[in-house]
Amino acid sequence: MSLFVIPKRIHIMKKLIVFCFLIIGFESIAYDLGKFPAGIVYGPKAAFEICAPKDWVLDNSSGLSQGLHCVLYPKEETWGKSPVVMYAKIASPEYPYKDGFIQFAIDFFKKDDPKFSHRKLVDGKTKEGFEYTIYEYIRPSHSHYERVVYVQLPGAVAYIVYSSFKEEAYKAYIEKLDEVVNTFRYRPDHIKK
Repeated sequence: MSLFVIPKRIHIMKKLIVFCFLIIGFESIAYDLGKFPAGIVYGPKAAFEICAPKDWVLDNSSGLSQGLHCVLYPKEETWGKSPVVMYAKIASPEYPYKDGFIQFAIDFFKKDDPKFSHRKLVDGKTKEGFEYTIYEYIRPSHSHYERVVYVQLPGAVAYIVYSSFKEEAYKAYIEKLDEVVNTFRYRPDHIKK
């Protein structure tokens, strides 16, 4: 009789172990809802795709209260607590050209912070040949450091902001912005009409 009890217990233990793994798996899925390796940012005049850099996540829900549908941050962090973040957007249709949008941003920051400084870092082209310009903005009154990539698309400007309130963290992760730019793809098939 005892020979049949042991296999029955083993069978019950196997079911219990499988059940535990399923629970852990569902919790992991629930935790990662809204987090993806890549995402598409789209609007009425343009759409583009980017991928999260290595060890980062792309999140389409954490920044919604700030009007940000595509935010990125290190995997071990959260959008609200990360020392560095990125977000991607498309400029308002009233700024169809990157130089005009860059000037708008500079003027805005100058009004907001009298100690504001900016410098153009580089001009380049995406893998598909779209021209981009990278600027660095430092707002000492707010202890804020930013690097922004402005990409000229047909009739619109895409931009990706890399940002930190800590200079040390800003410098530590700076290469992650280049990783994102290297994944940039124009996606006209997703333009919102």
